[in-house]
Amino acid sequence: MSNISTTSQANVTTTPSLSVQEDSKTTLSQIKNEVEDTGITTSICQVPWSHVPDAVLVNFWKVVYWSSQILTWLILPIMQSYSNAGNFSVSGKIRSALLENAIFYGSYLTIFGVFLIYVASTMDIDAGKLQVIGVTASNTWGLFLLVLLLGYGLVDIPRRQWHDSKRGHKLSEVYFKVAKLSTEKSEAEEGLEDVLEDIKKQLNQFVTTSLL
Repeated sequence: MSNISTTSQANVTTTPSLSVQEDSKTTLSQIKNEVEDTGITTSICQVPWSHVPDAVLVNFWKVVYWSSQILTWLILPIMQSYSNAGNFSVSGKIRSALLENAIFYGSYLTIFGVFLIYVASTMDIDAGKLQVIGVTASNTWGLFLLVLLLGYGLVDIPRRQWHDSKRGHKLSEVYFKVAKLSTEKSEAEEGLEDVLEDIKKQLNQFVTTSLL
């Protein structure tokens, strides 16, 4: 009796699944026949005009990401160093900018190399993990500068504008700058007088030597 009840329960439980499968097959066949009868050869869901393939989005993201990385880490620092260089020729400015950035990035590469050696000694690193570490380090440094400098800029710029709008505060600041420039001017004049004295002494010594 137990075997008969078990087989009957199995037949009861499997019958609905079979009927569902048969109904789905019948529905799909009916839809296929209707499409063939109407002569529609295109897909049921039309592709929208705004559809962009996945490869385009991935390539666009790569272009934006790596161009921003190159601008941030290479082009903009070199341009900044070039504009701040005190050389009088273009080649001299370029040389100074490259030297300054070489020192800057050399120090960063040294620190990164030390941390990389430490990580490599604790875990296995392949090319994929190394790329992930580099991208993470660059993003972390960018976020650190953003958090560190953005807050200062958001506070300092409105404060400076507020102080510049006050005539008394601006006049006091100009007086302080004038006093500092006056001190530097006096020191420069004293240095010029010392140089003139040395020139006169050298000139007198040269005249005396030439007469002898």
